[in-house]
Amino acid sequence: MNDNASASEKLLIVTFLGRDDKLDEVEYCLVEDQCVQSNRLVVALSEWYPDAQVVALVTEETEPQIPQLEERVGKEVRPVIIPSATNERDYWVIYSKLSSALLGNATNGEKIEVIFDITNGFRSLPFIGLLALEFLQSANEISIKHIYYGARDDSPDDQVPVYDLEPFQSMLEWSEATTRFIETGDARKLVKVMRHDGSLPPQLIGNESALAKLRELADSLSEFSENIFLQMTFKAGQSAAKAVSNIEGIESMGAEIGPIGLLLDKIKTSLQPLAFKGKKDEDREIVRALLNMIFWYRQYGYIEKSASLLKEWVFLACKLLDSPPKQVLDRNSCNNKLLASISPELHGIFTEVKNIRDPSAHMGIPQQASSDANTLTYGQAIEVLDEQLIALLEFAEEHDLGLSDSWFARTPSNH
Repeated sequence: MNDNASASEKLLIVTFLGRDDKLDEVEYCLVEDQCVQSNRLVVALSEWYPDAQVVALVTEETEPQIPQLEERVGKEVRPVIIPSATNERDYWVIYSKLSSALLGNATNGEKIEVIFDITNGFRSLPFIGLLALEFLQSANEISIKHIYYGARDDSPDDQVPVYDLEPFQSMLEWSEATTRFIETGDARKLVKVMRHDGSLPPQLIGNESALAKLRELADSLSEFSENIFLQMTFKAGQSAAKAVSNIEGIESMGAEIGPIGLLLDKIKTSLQPLAFKGKKDEDREIVRALLNMIFWYRQYGYIEKSASLLKEWVFLACKLLDSPPKQVLDRNSCNNKLLASISPELHGIFTEVKNIRDPSAHMGIPQQASSDANTLTYGQAIEVLDEQLIALLEFAEEHDLGLSDSWFARTPSNH
C-alpha cells in the first residue's frame, strides 16, 4: 500500500476480536492482485500496512487470543479491554477506553491515523467505535484513513472481498461543512472537503468534468465567504451568483454527482436571495439582494454588519425613490439632507441604526468623553436593530423592494 504514515504521523490498525477464535482460513482480497490468506482481516491489513501498529479491542473472554494474533501478524498487539456491552453504561466505557487508547499512542505531537477494521465487531461495537473515532476526528486529534469490512458472507468461495467504507464516512464531513457554511457563511471547511479527493463520493472519482465544476464552485464559495465577512457586499452578491451558476452546472449532470446533490441544493437555496450579477442587473434587484444580506447578517448574529449595511442601504433606496433618479447606483447619490426630504421613514431608521453601527465600527473606543454613556449593550443593540428591521421590511414591501422568497422568516424577531 502507498499510504503508510510519515515520520510525523502514527498509523494504527484498530480491530475487534470476536468470540470465535476458530474462524476458517480465507483469502482476503482488497483488489484482485492483493490477497492474503488468513482467518482474520487484521492479519491481511498488517501485511498491507507493515508500518502500522495494531490495537485490538477485547473483552476479558477474548483477551487470551492476543498471543495467537501477535504470532499471526508478526508484531506486538496492544489490547484494550472493554466490557461486553450489556447495558448503556458499558457503551460509554467503551467509548472512553477507545478514545484514551488512541490518544495515548500519540507522542511528540504525532498525528494519529486510523485504519478501522469492523469485520469481527460484536453486535453494535463497530458503531460505538466509529462514533468515538468521529468525535476524535472532529476534535482534530486523529484522522480516519480507512474503514475496512471483510465480507465473509458475500463470497461464494474462499476469496473474501474487502470493502473500504470510508467514503461513506466522508459524507458526514460534507454535511457538517455544509451546515457550517449555511449558518455562518464560513466556507473554509466546505472548500477543503470539495478540494480533497479522499472526501469525494465514488461517482466523482475520475470524472474530470464534474471535478472541474466542483473546483470552480469551491473558488466561488471561497470568494463569497471572504467578501461577506469583509462587508464587500457587491462582490459578495457577484460571488453568490457565480456559485449558484456553478451549482446549476453541476446539478445538470444528474446522478453523476452522487449524494452531494442534496447538499448542493441547500447551498444554492441559501445563496440565491443574495445573488446578483453586477452592473447589468437592474438597480432595484441589486437593492433587493442587499436587503436580503441585511437580514442574512442579522439572522446569523452579525449585528454590527447588519447595522452597517442597513445604514448604507437607505441611501441606495433613496436613490431609487429620487425623481428624476440618478444615473448610477451610488451611495453618494443621496445625502443625509436629501434622504430626510425624500423619506422621513428611512431617515429615522438611519438615525437609530447609527447608535449601533458607529460604536461597533470604532471597536468600542470612545470618541468623546461622554460616549460610554450612550453605548448599547448587546441585548439593547439587538432590540433596536430588530425594531428598525421590522420598520425597514414594511417600507421595502411598500415600495416593491421586499425580501426575496427565501429562508428568512418574515420578521427578525423570530431569530
